Amino acid sequence: MITVPREGEIWKLAVEALGAQRLQEVVEELLKGYLSKRKVDNFGYLRCEWLGREALEALRAGQKLAGKEPRVFEENPNAVALPNGHRSHLLRGLVQALPVDRLPLDLVEWRLQLDLGM
Repeated sequence: MITVPREGEIWKLAVEALGAQRLQEVVEELLKGYLSKRKVDNFGYLRCEWLGREALEALRAGQKLAGKEPRVFEENPNAVALPNGHRSHLLRGLVQALPVDRLPLDLVEWRLQLDLGM
């Protein structure tokens, strides 16, 4: 189980390893390829305090380029709203997009499971 602080670490690692521009492209590619398996999906938020400003902006830009911006009533400059299905899909995709040698040991194991489809 990935906690919110751990999820933030993964996003920070992604922006550090890939750079903001490439992270934005990865987000766009992942969201364009996302197929929802849920009839109803709750919205959640990823906040700047967890991800860092660069990762948050890359996420927001990639989301916009993919045409997957959620319709929310108020804009929050310190958070991005997204369906939880997108959130988990992005997290798995980020772990697979990162170079294995940059991943902490526990994420290498998860990466292997994802790569093998387990």
